[in-house]
Amino acid sequence: GVSGNASGTCVLKQDASILGWTCGNLIAPASDAARFYHDLLVGSRIVSSDTLEKMKDFRPLNVGWAKGFIQYGTGLMIQQTSWNASYPPVV
Repeated sequence: GVSGNASGTCVLKQDASILGWTCGNLIAPASDAARFYHDLLVGSRIVSSDTLEKMKDFRPLNVGWAKGFIQYGTGLMIQQTSWNASYPPVV
């Protein structure tokens, strides 16, 4: 693997399961991730409005380990992280 230097961190040898729910194994500062999702979902700067509507057409998964529990759109999913909250989440 690649080692980190004095100003960085080696992430190459980490087990990908530590990032499990992200599926794409995203590594970014929280502020950058928030900016990306704001630009995607609010600012309409990442994809066309037609594509965004398809991404936001959430439906329960009908196969796999989360069948019936995770709402999935095209590339986005809604997953409740609190055991005490309603499901699906109410926005």
